[in-house]
Amino acid sequence: MPLHPQEMIAGGYLFGLLGETGAVPAEESHRSRGALNLLLPSVINVRSTSTRKSGRRATLFIPAMRNGRETACLAIRSMASLTILTIFLLYIFFAGVTAQPFLLKKPDFSRYIKTTTLDTPVDRPSRILFVGDVHGRFDDLQDLLRKANYNSAAGDVLVHTGDIITKGADPGSKKVLDWMAKHDIYGVRGNNDQAVIDWKGWRDWISLTSAGKTWLHSLDREWERAKEETATKALDPDDWVRERRRSSPRRHRFWWRQVPEKWKMFREHYLIAA
Repeated sequence: MPLHPQEMIAGGYLFGLLGETGAVPAEESHRSRGALNLLLPSVINVRSTSTRKSGRRATLFIPAMRNGRETACLAIRSMASLTILTIFLLYIFFAGVTAQPFLLKKPDFSRYIKTTTLDTPVDRPSRILFVGDVHGRFDDLQDLLRKANYNSAAGDVLVHTGDIITKGADPGSKKVLDWMAKHDIYGVRGNNDQAVIDWKGWRDWISLTSAGKTWLHSLDREWERAKEETATKALDPDDWVRERRRSSPRRHRFWWRQVPEKWKMFREHYLIAA
């Protein structure tokens, strides 16, 4: 029984196996069917039919295929796509790079705001008070405001001129930030304020990925343990970071390279941002 032209495949192995009639002896049917389905399972259907004489024979059907070259190309493309996807998934699994920062564009850590005009909280403030260089000294700030009889309810507007944090106790800096945020205080950035903003932006960026976030939190915990172990003597952050970076495992080297050059980790600006 000759095959229809669209059912024929131009391949040495398949053509030789089937012969000109497209049939194989009954005893070869089972073996042939398994071999062909294994080779091209997505495009080949092998089935057995009975004959008048003895037998059984296997007939090869290839639906909607023009020739063997098209069939082979389809199989190769499918295998190539599957291989690429498998490699990519394995890379993500072992490297932990799901949406890693190096796949993304680095943001503007500084978050600069160009010159702009701000409206005052009240149409006609009774007074506008300026204060600067607070440096985290929350209690001194409150004393100063009491002496100036600062009263926002009466229309006073307070404006800070920068450096409201750092160079003081760490809890003091955070108390100043919380108070000014709660009372919607206007102000401009000082160089110390900017350093904290830079570190905050960097930490947020690293934490976009689970791997980066895990590395960062692990490093913070190691720093806290190191301080507890050396409570009797001062622990220099620069020396500790240098040694920790040198001894880090290979899987952490990528994250260490993301620390901007000349930025000082675990100093006051970094700790406030944390």
